[in-house]
Amino acid sequence: MRKIKPNELLNQYIRAESVKLILDDGEQVILSKDEALARAKDAGLDLFLVSSASDPPVAKILDYSRYRYEKEKKQKDAHKKSNNKSNILKELKLTPRIGLHDFEVRVKHGREFLSKGYKIKLTVFFKGREGTHPELGHAIIAQYLEKIADLGWTDSPTLRPSLLGRQMSIVIVPGRK
Repeated sequence: MRKIKPNELLNQYIRAESVKLILDDGEQVILSKDEALARAKDAGLDLFLVSSASDPPVAKILDYSRYRYEKEKKQKDAHKKSNNKSNILKELKLTPRIGLHDFEVRVKHGREFLSKGYKIKLTVFFKGREGTHPELGHAIIAQYLEKIADLGWTDSPTLRPSLLGRQMSIVIVPGRK
C-alpha cells in the first residue's frame, strides 16, 4: 500500500462530485469523479487532486509514486543548493606583529578553506598603541593576499580592508578574478 500524505487527495479519497480534469495536452474538461477515476484506471495511473480550492476542484491523471519521488528530489536539490559552502564564512585572525610561522599556518588554513569553496574573513586585531599604525595591518593583509592569490581574491570594491574600531577586516572569496 502506498503512503499518501494527509494534505494530498488521491483516487477514491477525492470527495467532490465533479472535477476539472487537466489532460496531457493541457486541455481542461469537467467530468464526474467516477468518469475521471475510470479514465485514470484505464491508463493504469492515479487521479490526483491538484487544487481543492477552485470550483470544481482541479485534478490530474498521473503516476503518484513518480510524482512524490520527483517532488522529494527537487526538495533535496533545493536544500543542497541552500547549504552551499560559498555562503559559509570562515574567519582567520591575525595581529600586526604576528610571527612568521603563525602567519604561514594562517596561510595554510586559508588555502585549505578556499580550495574547499569557503569564503574567508581575514581580521587583523590591533592591541594597545598598534591602532595608531593601520599601515601595518594593510601590509599584513597585502602579504596574505599575495600568498593566496592563486586560490582566492577579495570581493571588496575598493580592494581595501575596512577598519572598524580596533580591527581591520576583508573578505576573500574562492576562485580567480
